[in-house]
Amino acid sequence: MQTWLLLAFGATGADAIQRILRKLLASDKNVDLVVMSSFFPIIAGILLLLYAILSGQYIAPTISGIEINWILMIGLYAAAGFLGNLALRHADVSEIAPISASGTAWTVISSAIFLHEQITIQKILATVVIIIGVYIMYDKSGGFKMNKGHLIGMVSAMCFGLAFTNDIMIVNESPNIVSYVPYAYLLPGIFTIMIKPKATSNIKRTLRSKNLIFLLTLSFIAGVGFLLKFSSYGAGGEASVISIIFRGSLVISAIISFVLLKERSRISNKIFGTLLILAGVVIIL
Repeated sequence: MQTWLLLAFGATGADAIQRILRKLLASDKNVDLVVMSSFFPIIAGILLLLYAILSGQYIAPTISGIEINWILMIGLYAAAGFLGNLALRHADVSEIAPISASGTAWTVISSAIFLHEQITIQKILATVVIIIGVYIMYDKSGGFKMNKGHLIGMVSAMCFGLAFTNDIMIVNESPNIVSYVPYAYLLPGIFTIMIKPKATSNIKRTLRSKNLIFLLTLSFIAGVGFLLKFSSYGAGGEASVISIIFRGSLVISAIISFVLLKERSRISNKIFGTLLILAGVVIIL
């Protein structure tokens, strides 16, 4: 198996775990979403920066000539993180998951425009099959009834999809991937808290002992997954293909929820949806 594919699968597994942890944190009414959306990436960024420095791989990233991409990175990730957490507060993860899968389409389209990657029938088919599979997996009787949480989730998915393509544009101009990734967490996190500094008064309430453990674990796993995702691109994978494979994390999340969280409803839907998502991943390989 090719190295980039192994790295993509590793990133997919990490994303599944961090998705469960984010839901557990966001569902706690004592958790301030601004604090969560800022401190989680700040902690992850610090951990990644320490790794880059201690491993001797750190080189100051390139900013000159791509200033607009750095500004977009901060804005897109800050918006995506906060809106994603806000969507989880207004709607069930079972409803947000299919919407979040639409971010793949934004990556496929934007990577074709800005990275000159080809839009193939294979990519389109894989994306459509995965989105249908996710919808079936999480669909409840009566289907979706559009609410504020769904609309917020759509905007978040768009921001995440566009942000990954923008990241690749920065990485292509950077000395190495390890030196850039910490800033993709640190800067959006700092920006989020700067926009709403009053949220710092809720830090103590948000970071209770149990939540602090969740947050530290989330930061570590998300940071590792992010690094693996970019390393997959550096090892030869296309941004659009990696984004499609990344949706396999929804299958792993469903399995974790089934085993650990005892979410046993709509088993037939979940099995059929899982098979479709896996088929979508296989199509793109």
